Amino acid sequence: MNAHMPPLTQDDAAILTHINALAAPMRNTEWCDGLIEIAHTAPNAADPNCARLFSLDETEAAAAFAAHCNAERSNVYIGASLRVPDAARNRRASGVDFYAAAFAFCEADEGADQVASRLVAAGAPAAMRISTGTIPEARVHHWVPLREPCDDPDTYADAVASLVAHVGADPRAVGAERILRLGGTVNWVNAPAKRAKGYVTEVTRVGCDDVPAVDNHRIEGLEPLPGCTPGKGSRGRGAGGHSEALRDADGKIIDGREGWWRSCVMTAIRDWQTQHGADPSDDELFAKAVARFDDTTAGDDRWRSVRGRRALRSRSDNALRRLRDGRLAFWGLASLDTGINAEAAAEAQLRRDKVYRERCQAEAPAGLPSGYRWTPTGIHSLDEDRDGEEKATWLCSPLRVLSLPRDRSGQGWGRLVEVNDPDGQVHRWAIPAELFAGDGTEVRAGLLRLGADLASGPRARAALSDLLQRWRPDARAVTTDRLGWSDDRCVAFALGDGTVLGADDVVYQHEHVPAAAS
Repeated sequence: MNAHMPPLTQDDAAILTHINALAAPMRNTEWCDGLIEIAHTAPNAADPNCARLFSLDETEAAAAFAAHCNAERSNVYIGASLRVPDAARNRRASGVDFYAAAFAFCEADEGADQVASRLVAAGAPAAMRISTGTIPEARVHHWVPLREPCDDPDTYADAVASLVAHVGADPRAVGAERILRLGGTVNWVNAPAKRAKGYVTEVTRVGCDDVPAVDNHRIEGLEPLPGCTPGKGSRGRGAGGHSEALRDADGKIIDGREGWWRSCVMTAIRDWQTQHGADPSDDELFAKAVARFDDTTAGDDRWRSVRGRRALRSRSDNALRRLRDGRLAFWGLASLDTGINAEAAAEAQLRRDKVYRERCQAEAPAGLPSGYRWTPTGIHSLDEDRDGEEKATWLCSPLRVLSLPRDRSGQGWGRLVEVNDPDGQVHRWAIPAELFAGDGTEVRAGLLRLGADLASGPRARAALSDLLQRWRPDARAVTTDRLGWSDDRCVAFALGDGTVLGADDVVYQHEHVPAAAS
């Protein structure tokens, strides 16, 4: 900061304006006992891992707390939704603490003006605009008012993700538990990655407009811009499809369990209808979904606590209510009891099946080695029977080796493999070539975790290893084995789920399977 310029200080009035604007629509409603989350970083730190929660009649205390933290060089945020009344008051809230929301939101860190124009064109202009910075370019958080508060976390997450994809905002900034920058606070640039991008410390600004509120389901139905895919927790994942999740060495989900729960619920609905020819009851749906959830997740016990179970039950009950109202048609699901939107659900399922078939029926990928055949049902190994006739033996579900990644020194080679799982999702894993040196158990285990179907038996195992090792596409990629910036040039940034932002030719390569982005 220039020594001749006065030090930056937060705008206390703007802080209170933002907090009151969030609280106002929820007063005199059934959610008036909800809590406002004020999250913040430790002084000079980058991650907002601290918080305090305030009731709706404590907005002045919340503003004072935020101003105090911000003056200590902590970045301060506010929850986009209210948290449940019994949430812990002195720590960060999580997905289990979602209560209700009166605003949808989107973060425009690039092209802020275009995003604002698209919101207006979509009939969803922002009532609040929080300018989080202007250097190196304008960055704005848009808050879109909802006609009625939304207390279903899945519906809310769907609406936010659809809004974000429709206007081309940041696809990572979604989720019912999201926190956003608190207007009026100083945006301290503590993260090295942001400093490397040219960000400077600035005071965030609050702009308010009197705009009409928007129906939540209208936002949920917005179509994405070409090239934009709805993000985590969104309807774009499809029925039974799970959002990005981090798995442990045993293949169990340890992060992203909120999104996985919905996958369990959707799958349970479909399975029950198939087996029984009717909709499940509330108890039957919860019992079936929670059994799968418990069997496929690990980690802390918050979802197995009394509060956690209550939150999961509330979400499964909401899903069943939405099914009966015909609001799960996009996922290809319709109530067998009410029949509402059954035709739309059938059409949606046909579209999903078509997309999956088209992925499987694409031309044989470049570099497929001799001795193997690509078909819509998977890859077959070719041999001759006793009569000299060609014999095709199914080896695995459709997968592709997209490129041969290696590090910048020309070592550390691998195979970037793309897998289609049974729900139609696409996963990628950059497999280090050294994993092929053994019996291939680690490679097979990793592919199974991503949803691949593999033939069993020693001959099949040997054939799969041969297939992947001999597959030689022309494309090349550069590997990084560390999260964050891939090197000192800062051209690519690897996220914890294996996604790499920035350079298209850089991939995150690690022996463990990341929660690959689709």
